Amino acid sequence: MLAAKSLIAAATIALSLPTLAGTTLLDFESVSAVTTALNVSNPYSGLGINFSANAYSAVSDKARVNPGDGSFYKDLQPDGKTDNRGALVLWDGKSGQGEGIFSFLINVADGFDTSVDLSYATGLFNGGQVEVFSDLDGGGSAVAGLALTATGSCENPAYICKWNDATIGLQGKVGHSIRFTGSNALLIFDDLKFQRNGQQVPEPGGVALSLAALGALAWCRSKRRAA
Repeated sequence: MLAAKSLIAAATIALSLPTLAGTTLLDFESVSAVTTALNVSNPYSGLGINFSANAYSAVSDKARVNPGDGSFYKDLQPDGKTDNRGALVLWDGKSGQGEGIFSFLINVADGFDTSVDLSYATGLFNGGQVEVFSDLDGGGSAVAGLALTATGSCENPAYICKWNDATIGLQGKVGHSIRFTGSNALLIFDDLKFQRNGQQVPEPGGVALSLAALGALAWCRSKRRAA
């Protein structure tokens, strides 16, 4: 009986905790200048964000501050440098540009229920796909998605520099993970914003806890009636 009451109390507390309205921003400006696997070195783990394999951080070799080895840039200035330093790159870690179709996942522990905003750049002919899922690791149901059209290449085809902005609306549905799919090393993202409107966004584990609590409550009531 005591265990059942504890379960009910824990679920009540979990469901009463508010999820703050606001934005979780991933701008990749603080990442290492060396291209790095984000599932190994993750600067956003403190925000409840984690990445799967094939998600890499990179820094443009045209960055004004601490340039890296990435052959892309955003908002190039007259001096040939850019203040937009880092980005998120779809890459298998070994193959060259366009050698295969790959994907990676981003998990957002707190969830998001308003929209996902992002900037993206592709190769000359290569688009991509973004899918939002209700549970972590691409589980549950698909709640939203977006086909990414090719943005084209720069005058120098060795670089990727043409960017589109996009918004994926969730219409109040809750997402906890997002999958990105496209051509290897030809799909780059920046300024990802996971938007929440401040209503309760339960994690999948919280839902399971609530169902268990309801079962415990029903059991307690049946025991009372039997007594």
